[in-house]
Amino acid sequence: MAHLFIPKTMTLSAIDKQFRHAVKGYTISFKDFRASIDKESLYAIPEKRDWMLVAEDIEDWMPAHETLEKVASKINDSRAPLVWKKTTTITECFFVLWW
Repeated sequence: MAHLFIPKTMTLSAIDKQFRHAVKGYTISFKDFRASIDKESLYAIPEKRDWMLVAEDIEDWMPAHETLEKVASKINDSRAPLVWKKTTTITECFFVLWW
């Protein structure tokens, strides 16, 4: 089974019904990520070998300022990191794009 990541601005209704179940998260530009980072949330940036983990299995959560530094470093290396964001009510997964 594939995991799909759609642009944050795209609605799920724009995806064919047969593929909606495969949408795991979204993509966001670094500029938009930087502008929308939530200082109250916790973040995780798993290594590629751990991309298939579910949020409940992630142990290394970090504050927004540390996340922003790590994401910026990866973006500077032309890499698109997978990021998990956890609030008191939701957990979401997304790729921050460098292009």
